[in-house]
Amino acid sequence: MATTGRWEAYHNLAVVLLQRSEKEVSDKVRKAYLRRAATNFTLAAHRNPTADLFYRVATAYHRAGDRLEALQNYDYAIKLGGPRPVLEKVFADKAALEIEVGQLDDALGSISYSGKSYQNTMNRGLVYLLKSNYEGAANLYQEALTLKPRDPMAYYCLAVVAARSKDEGQVGQYLTRAVQLDRAYAQRAVEDLEFRDYAASKMFLEALR
Repeated sequence: MATTGRWEAYHNLAVVLLQRSEKEVSDKVRKAYLRRAATNFTLAAHRNPTADLFYRVATAYHRAGDRLEALQNYDYAIKLGGPRPVLEKVFADKAALEIEVGQLDDALGSISYSGKSYQNTMNRGLVYLLKSNYEGAANLYQEALTLKPRDPMAYYCLAVVAARSKDEGQVGQYLTRAVQLDRAYAQRAVEDLEFRDYAASKMFLEALR
């Protein structure tokens, strides 16, 4: 970097820092590496402004928990334009961040530009769930299962929808399937306040066996 000042050098250092962050156990140290990666991706992006490089900046900030910086750089990437596959990734990750910060309508807008995938379908389902559109959320989680038929998360989310809809039969049905596919969902359900009304019921205990 000191020798050439080329964007590739900043980019390569950022990639190394990103990989280093993945090996850290300490959350504080991990975030420090991610922020250093974001800084070097930014230096690369200003020397070679492309949607892909600003997307990398945004992703590093997003993983570090710096939401405002991440949103700004997702927007920079979108404004620059680029190949459709790159922009679909940008919109998909921007939607995930918008859900995190409670910008649900913005998230739906971003998802509409992000292509049809399992994760985008799940994220749209989550937005509908948070907006209390339980029928719409259930339909989307069922759609996710057509893309990934043995996905315990989609079944678990259907159980959450059923719990909010006060449908005890479906809570048991979907929780049972989620736990069959991944035993970790049994402990998750025990700790999840979504199921507090069913925690002592025979249905709930049988579903977690």
